[in-house]
Order: sequence, then C-alpha cells, then structure tokens
Amino acid sequence: MATLRKAGYVQSIRGAQGGYTLTKDPTEISVGDIIRIMEGPIAPVDCLLTGIENNQFCARAGKCVTRDVWAKVRDSINNVLDSITLADLCQDEKSKNAIEIEQ
Repeated sequence: MATLRKAGYVQSIRGAQGGYTLTKDPTEISVGDIIRIMEGPIAPVDCLLTGIENNQFCARAGKCVTRDVWAKVRDSINNVLDSITLADLCQDEKSKNAIEIEQ
C-alpha cells in the first residue's frame, strides 16, 4: 500500500474506522496503472526496457528480427490491461456474486 500511496492512488485514514481509500474514481484507474506502479514496466523481454541504440540488455537489439514481435506482444498486453478499470473489476465481481446467489 505504501507504493500506491507514494504514487498518489490511495490515501490512509487514521482511527478506529481507518484504512485506505482511493484518491481517484475507480473508473480512472486501470489495471495497467496498478501493475506498472507495483511491478514496473511491462515487457516480455528485457531488451524492450531500453531503446535500440546502446541497449544494455542486448547488443543486437537494432538488428533483432524478433524484437518487433515482442514489442507487439508488449503493446497488446498493455492495451488489454489499460482497457480494464478498477470499476470494471468491481462490476465483474458483483455480476459473479449475483449469479451465485441465483443458483
């Protein structure tokens, strides 16, 4: 929680009824935001973490045939994670609970 607090996504509330609360509306926070804050950049291979020139992870990054494939994979993952908000997760959970109650 400290990492999320430092990033400005939650604030702490003291007292008997205290805890943490979001500082933004759940519709404004994506799963991608949270993962990048907690884990860092999303990249399936290390060579995508820096540019092609003077790439510290791979000297062949500028000539690599598969680097563009991995970049597309990274971009696809980021697009999916950024398309899901905390509000979406809450709604999905409500829907699942409603289905379980009906059964």
